[in-house]
This record gives sequence, C-alpha cells and structure tokens, in this order.
Amino acid sequence: MATPPPYNPQNVGGTPPQPGYPTQPGHTAPPLGYAPPPPPKRGKRGLWIGGGIAAVLLLCCVGATIVGVILGPRLVRVTAGNIGGARNATEGYYDAVRDHDWAGAHDYLSRSLGSSISPTALQTLWTTKETTVGRVSSFSVTNTNVSSNNGRTTAIVTGTLRYARGSSETKTVNLVKEGDDWRLSNLP
Repeated sequence: MATPPPYNPQNVGGTPPQPGYPTQPGHTAPPLGYAPPPPPKRGKRGLWIGGGIAAVLLLCCVGATIVGVILGPRLVRVTAGNIGGARNATEGYYDAVRDHDWAGAHDYLSRSLGSSISPTALQTLWTTKETTVGRVSSFSVTNTNVSSNNGRTTAIVTGTLRYARGSSETKTVNLVKEGDDWRLSNLP
C-alpha cells in the first residue's frame, strides 16, 4: 500500500504547487467546497479627487479661452496703436525739421524736454548740422519697440535719417507716452 504524502500546511485545499515554485505563505487556495472571499471594496475617493482636478483644469482652459477671445483683439489693437503712434510721432518730428517748422518740431517733445529747449534752440541745433550734411530729406523707420513699466509706456524707434547731400545715419529715438500722445524724451 502506498504511503500518503506528508502533511504540507502551505498546501491547504489540495492544489499542489507547481514544480519548482513553492506556494507562498498566506497565498493558499481556499478549502474545497468554499468560494473565494470577495475582493475588498474600492473606495471612490480617488475617483472624486481625479474628477475634481479634471474639472478645475477644464474651467481654467475655458476661462483662458474666454479671456483670449475677449481681450485678445483689444490687446492687438492697443499694441498696434502704440507702435503706430510712436512711429508717427518720430516721423512727424523729422518732417517738421525737414520743413523748418521749429514750433511744430517742438510740439513733438515731451513736457520735460520741451521745457528745457526752445523752438529757437532747435532751429540753431539743426541749421548748424545742415551746414555740413544738408537739410533733412527723409526718415524711414526700421524698428519700433514699445514697453510698459509701472504704468509708464515708452518706445524706442530706430530708423535711417537721410540728408539732402546724400549722406545718411541711423537714429535711435526714445519716446514716452503722455496721455494719448507720443513725445520724444530726448533729442536724437
């Protein structure tokens, strides 16, 4: 008669381990005739947290889109208006100098600069320069940079100033926005 196999407490339930792979403690099959225990219930806490995060992200995206649609065109208009205004003021100043309209050129100066130099002083400055290079013939803008810092809007306009005798030079003009108007904050 055959001898029964030795008692193996890890093999309760009658399922023998696979050869070369012993059963692990605490991981045994249920006894024969009994159903396995139901898996532990999973809470919905993680689902609620994940859903809440997704909802917040969705609201942020929708809010950013709404702000972009409403304010985007306005910001583009304001920036374009600032760039165009700074360019126009610079060109207007040089046109007035070209035309020897010294009071008109003086009107393009900022309050602080305008209080320190008179139209007559502008005339003297430019007519002295004209003796060597000729009269201003044109100014063409090559670059405009507008920035705002602490409520003060400034611009730097760079361009080429051409003279009647054929020479030219690069000019950098600093401007400041006073109210709705752009004004030169230094003499170029």
